Amino acid sequence: MTDELVEITIAASPSLVETLDAAAELMEMSREDMVLKILTRWEKEQTLPLHGKDKLCNIIPGI
Repeated sequence: MTDELVEITIAASPSLVETLDAAAELMEMSREDMVLKILTRWEKEQTLPLHGKDKLCNIIPGI
């Protein structure tokens, strides 16, 4: 199995985008940086036995 980078686009409701924008503004960061921070935290909290690997996902920012 080779490592593969995949770009993911998620359709969000306008109210979710509004909430993300408001929260990102309060945190003084971009919406994208805030979502990456949320996903990175989620990644750290997820552990599953997946074919000898102990993580559900790996997030590589900026790639």
